[in-house]
Amino acid sequence: MQAWPDGGRVDAWSQLEVVVREAGMKVLVGAQITCDEQDDDRDWRLVLQLLQILGRQHVMGIAIGNEMELLQFKANISQDCIQRMWHGGYFLRKLSERAADLDALDGFGDVPLTSVFGGYILSGSPFVDTPGAMVQTFFKEAIKKFGTRWVFTINVYPYFAPNNALDPGTTDQCSASLETDWCFKKGCNLPDTVALMRKKTTMLVGRDSTLWVGETGWSSPQASTLTGAMTGCPDFSSQNSLKNYYKNFLRWTLDISDDVDGPDHVFYFTARDSGNFGVGEHFGLIADW
Repeated sequence: MQAWPDGGRVDAWSQLEVVVREAGMKVLVGAQITCDEQDDDRDWRLVLQLLQILGRQHVMGIAIGNEMELLQFKANISQDCIQRMWHGGYFLRKLSERAADLDALDGFGDVPLTSVFGGYILSGSPFVDTPGAMVQTFFKEAIKKFGTRWVFTINVYPYFAPNNALDPGTTDQCSASLETDWCFKKGCNLPDTVALMRKKTTMLVGRDSTLWVGETGWSSPQASTLTGAMTGCPDFSSQNSLKNYYKNFLRWTLDISDDVDGPDHVFYFTARDSGNFGVGEHFGLIADW
């Protein structure tokens, strides 16, 4: 979750505090990293205010940045920004600054730190480390500085898996892809992706690392960002598909393989449909947003 913008922030925070405290919740709080340092710092000041309202006992971790490896592919992002972000060290510098602020905040000196990434980072050996996404270098520096306080976090969406394909000989059927996307055992999309992530983190730090799945979920109706063959399969983004994915998710024990430890925590995305910069997203279990 991120701190709310101006407007209804005070009321929203008050309601959140009540829910979190009464239910004994712990939340993962996110802070933005963008090309605008002034806005990033403004966002962080709000995050610090929210953390003090919630209290350390209700915060499981702080995520600095979200899917930063994909920033290079976004429209209206300059190469100067990408260069400054990675080679120029802006991302790492902001992570260190945020950690220092947390160390100075009463009770937050031990709060776990992470940054949420997507499956694209798995395309490297062990992680992608190109001028546009120096993720492996980032991980090595984060581990060197924070040790076991650092948590690896990855978003996994079988819904967007690039290998999803229509059934042979059909133009609108996708039962084989749905079968591997819906299931939560070895040989299925999500467990195999998490197993690969775990194996790659082990290459960096051994088996003692902590791994969270930051997001997983299913869209119905069809997500505006879905591309490829699955846009032509009506069953793929149906309510039944969302229902089956969530049902199987609830039954999952977090086991992924006999020889690889499963994730330490998983977040389901999400309770309600939402708007993202004015575009409706339909991953919610409840349509109201």
